[in-house]
Amino acid sequence: MVDHAEGEADVTSQERIRERLLSIECGTCGAEIVYSGTGRRPRYCSATCRTRAWELRRAAAQLGHADPTPKVVREVVERTIEPTPRRTATVSTVSSTPRTVQDWLPLLDQLTQQVRTQPESVVRGPDDWQELAGAVRELHDSFAWTSHERNPPAAERPGLSRQQRRALERERRKREG
Repeated sequence: MVDHAEGEADVTSQERIRERLLSIECGTCGAEIVYSGTGRRPRYCSATCRTRAWELRRAAAQLGHADPTPKVVREVVERTIEPTPRRTATVSTVSSTPRTVQDWLPLLDQLTQQVRTQPESVVRGPDDWQELAGAVRELHDSFAWTSHERNPPAAERPGLSRQQRRALERERRKREG
């Protein structure tokens, strides 16, 4: 436990003190200003008091005197002792990126079931369907190219945009030499 000033409660390591400013005293007239809890803390109750404080500071500076406005004003603060919230770690269902076919098969089965039973949870619009179909087609084509067949040039690959074909062609040239 930590020693505190008289009137304060003892706080254990599982608790914390939270302070909330309720009101503050005007720096010019001393009126109570209720603080909403958001934004900059108010120093004056009105534009009149703010102008009066500015006039006093300006006059004091011209006369060479110290700043006449009070440096410390009375603040009403509410202190509460709260237990420290426990943090829970989120655990991802996929521990790492799948690397082998055996890692991918359950995920693809799960995607297939989700598309069949709840298609709206997978895609939001017709463009999403086309992107998903294109990705599956590209995956299929990539496996066909890994067989003993000759890889078709990028220009002959179906379903790819001109930009994608050019990028694939650049990658092929980079690998070859």
